[in-house]
Amino acid sequence: MLGTPEETSALIDTYRDKWYSLGRTNLKAIHWQEVADAITAQCPNASATAKTAVQCRHKMEKFRKRYRTEIQCLRSLPLPSLINNSTTASPSSWVHFKSMDSMEKGPNKPHTDTTAATNPNNLNFPDDDPVERFTAVGTQRGTGIGGGMMKESKPSTNF
Repeated sequence: MLGTPEETSALIDTYRDKWYSLGRTNLKAIHWQEVADAITAQCPNASATAKTAVQCRHKMEKFRKRYRTEIQCLRSLPLPSLINNSTTASPSSWVHFKSMDSMEKGPNKPHTDTTAATNPNNLNFPDDDPVERFTAVGTQRGTGIGGGMMKESKPSTNF
């Protein structure tokens, strides 16, 4: 299992490099094996057994799920709480948040002044986040007017 901090750091870094090299597309089995081999090579004394491709894939799936959960939690915080954090401090207490946030943002995202004003910690809130989006039944989308039960909504394609 990928349990040591050294192995975890190597996994995130190796996965990020492979993911970027593939244009941020899903890794195939052969790619996961390359990641596992790289971790074993980078951390030869971390554990007695070599890491498997399946272990690496499952661990990264868990990290990405945790990252999305952390982002959702941070979105629910009032804006002043985010502003009071310095740009060097992580708004999350999760130890891997900064490396996962950096990975999700990409290597060369342009930084604009409007981003800093609306998102002082430069957190990644992707529009295509696979986390389910919900709206209230009977509400006008995006206005909060109306009420009722919550249901899953799909992005509107009507213009």
